[in-house]
Order: sequence, then C-alpha cells, then structure tokens
Amino acid sequence: MERPSNLALSPAAMKGQFSADFLDEDFCRHVALKSLHGDRAVCAKCLHPFDRERQSKFWAGIRIRCPQCGKWSSALTGTVFSGMQMFYRELVLLLFLVGAGLTNKDIAACLHQNPETVRLWRKKLHSLEITGALKRDK
Repeated sequence: MERPSNLALSPAAMKGQFSADFLDEDFCRHVALKSLHGDRAVCAKCLHPFDRERQSKFWAGIRIRCPQCGKWSSALTGTVFSGMQMFYRELVLLLFLVGAGLTNKDIAACLHQNPETVRLWRKKLHSLEITGALKRDK
C-alpha cells in the first residue's frame, strides 16, 4: 500500500481524505506520525536526531531511549496525543467523524467511548487547529 506524505491530521482534512486505507492500523500510524513530525525523528527532550535503528522504532511507535540525553520517549511524547488510550485507526476515525459533523454521542457510540471523552478530544483538537499546531488542508 502506498503511503502518501501529504496528508494532514485535522478533522477538516480527514473528512476530505478518508478512504478504505484508513482501516489499516499501520497506515493510520503513518499518517498520524508524519503529520505530527514531518520527516524528523528526534528526541522530544533535546531534539537530538535519531540514528537509523532508532528512527525505525520511532516510526513504529515503539519507545526508545535517546543516546544524547537518556530520556525514554515515543513519537507521541510531548504531543497532544501523548498517553492516548486509542489505536491510531480510532484516532483517525475520531478526526473523520468530528470533521463530518457527528455529535459527541454518535462518535462515542462508534468508538465505544464515553461522550465526555469525545467532548474533551474535540476541545483539544479545536484548540490545536486554532493555534495552527495541526497541519491544515491546503
């Protein structure tokens, strides 16, 4: 499966980009991490670029230890998605459903989440779009 690099991670963008590919966890992880980091795999603490082996683990979503500062982190460390208790495909589906205008109750039913959890994610995503922290569709 070809992995496009120009996908944006925002509710509005997901609405326009959603396809059957997004049912694949690896594809969703690729889209999410590339949207968050571009092509840069660096330590969340000291911004030291990772070597090839650590980059591979970084893009796979595996925790790694920075050889420069010793901090353990993953590709989600230091982002709004740090500590999220969802699969990447659920995150992408959340973005799509928010972008499609579904209610928190309807989204919660699709994701088997509490509507309050969806409300909090919607609030986080909205604030990120306002500040430009998420890539916007062009």
